[in-house]
Amino acid sequence: KGLLRSTSVWIYVGAKVSRCLGDCCIGRVMPGSDAVLTEALCAITGRSESEEERGAGEGEGDGKQQGPGPAPPPPPSRSWHRLSLEEAFFLLHCLHCLHLYDFHHRKRLSTQECWAKFIDLQPQFLKTYVSYQHFRSQGYIVRSGIYYGCTHVLYEHHPSQAHADNCVLAILQQGRSKASSRPSTVVEESGGLPFEDLQSLVRVAVNVKKELILLYVFCPDGSTGTATATGDGVMSEGKDRDGKEGMGAEDHEALDVHNVNILPLIEVDEIKVTRWLPGSKPYG
Repeated sequence: KGLLRSTSVWIYVGAKVSRCLGDCCIGRVMPGSDAVLTEALCAITGRSESEEERGAGEGEGDGKQQGPGPAPPPPPSRSWHRLSLEEAFFLLHCLHCLHLYDFHHRKRLSTQECWAKFIDLQPQFLKTYVSYQHFRSQGYIVRSGIYYGCTHVLYEHHPSQAHADNCVLAILQQGRSKASSRPSTVVEESGGLPFEDLQSLVRVAVNVKKELILLYVFCPDGSTGTATATGDGVMSEGKDRDGKEGMGAEDHEALDVHNVNILPLIEVDEIKVTRWLPGSKPYG
């Protein structure tokens, strides 16, 4: 179970799950305990604090039961983990191994409710999540790229063993598809990237020995034809998930960025960028 608090998701897990999250580089361990979060978790699960402490350690400790008395402090085998919105939705939507609850209202959130809330909390969530899921499905370890001025950085191996190989900049295209450049009102963002900004990003990537990948995220409008989700959750031309020939234009037009069903309609395109030096030949 996870608690959505502000722009982060908090989960309270035992040692085995904590090791698994660490091996997969999902979330960050937060030292110490948080009485407010623990109280909210107990209200959701219907268990007391002492029962909650013992619950996550089941199957991991020596099997001894805690006797009556005041609740002890959290044992070292339990820890709070803080997940980004992208990581939490990936666990919820793709892996189906997380249930999210609203911190304030103490109610479970559906996938649709989580998506709508995340879009409101983080306006760039659509493109950042598509980037996260796309590269996770390719086997990369995906971490925030804010330190390098990009969307994500990609690791082929655990960050403790190797440095990141790529910087990713996700660019949301306004109501466009790869096959059409007609504008739409589905997304109200501009997807342009000034040449000077591109050169700056390439220069930073070169200085830190990384390659820059531009990930164009296309949100087609209601008249761009059929789509179906592929293994990485983005669309490809063809039939829909139910094997039909695709949704009609009126169904596409009903979708907006607050509807989780927009995910199968999204296309992505990767472009690797190398440094261009003025005066050099325009071709290899």
